[in-house]
Amino acid sequence: MFSENKLINTAYQRASRKLIVSCVCIAMGLGLLAYSVIGFHAKTRDIRHLNYIITSDEKDKTGRLAYGDFVGFFEFATYGEDTGYYIAYDEEFFYIMSMPEKDFDYFAGLYDDNAGSTRIYGRTFSLPEEAKSYAISALNEEMETNYVTYSNFEDVFGDVCLAARKQSSLLGFNGYIETMAPWFIFSIFFLVGGILYLLISRKQRKDLDIFKDNGLVENEIVRQMNSENCVTYEKAMLALTDDYLVSLAEPIAVAKYSDIAWAYITRHRTNMISDYNYLNVLTKDGKAIHCANSSSFGKKNKTASQQFHEEILSRLAAKNENILFGYTEENREAYSSILKAR
Repeated sequence: MFSENKLINTAYQRASRKLIVSCVCIAMGLGLLAYSVIGFHAKTRDIRHLNYIITSDEKDKTGRLAYGDFVGFFEFATYGEDTGYYIAYDEEFFYIMSMPEKDFDYFAGLYDDNAGSTRIYGRTFSLPEEAKSYAISALNEEMETNYVTYSNFEDVFGDVCLAARKQSSLLGFNGYIETMAPWFIFSIFFLVGGILYLLISRKQRKDLDIFKDNGLVENEIVRQMNSENCVTYEKAMLALTDDYLVSLAEPIAVAKYSDIAWAYITRHRTNMISDYNYLNVLTKDGKAIHCANSSSFGKKNKTASQQFHEEILSRLAAKNENILFGYTEENREAYSSILKAR
């Protein structure tokens, strides 16, 4: 147990739970990242020849990493501004391949004299219907025959095509992101969330050091919090001692009544998701303490929320009659003068 005071101990337990959650998130993020990397390497090791995929019985053949050893290829159509469609062929079969026209020289330069072919990597895709007629016409013209028709199109070219990609982009980091994008995004989400939560929990635990005893001397704030004179609002994680306002909600803060210059009730609203009132306490050195969150009363119980805040303001007024209460232009200017006078 961190402290004998119930409110302090509750705050410590909350910070500890955040630490555990952050560690779990980080572990899940690292696990998903490792899974995605291992999965990508498994996929790259399992790159198949385009003809193997075409002749397989797999139901979904698109999006697969593949390669072809082509003896030659020629363009038969263009798509968009820079994508060319090509009829490629090896010693036995015809295929359809697409590539950015600007990369044509790159792929043509991959020709291996020893192998007598060009190995091109890519990802499988389904050919758009409007491109099929161009492929049929181009191959029939090249072969000087009318053999290829819509009815035997897949027998000649197969049911998937190859979108040619440079090997470095396909099998490197860009290829990893493209292939394992969902897992990568989830891993980063858990990692970033876990790290942020870890930083928050560590800060909260560090902020709680203010309540530790100094050697043999009992902590004065804790002593007053354990006193019968202390007024505690457990739901709001707020304590009003003889000399201090202690807020153990997020963020943790302590202020002497004599240091408080201005206090007023304001509303918190974020995209209509969260809507509640809270007490904004401003000290003479410019520090703002957001405390006494009314969300525990529920949105409909506005009367209880108002009474709750009025009671706190009344107690603050009894402790320091010089505090400015309420948000008004006059109080804003007065507080600005207090800050300038420091």
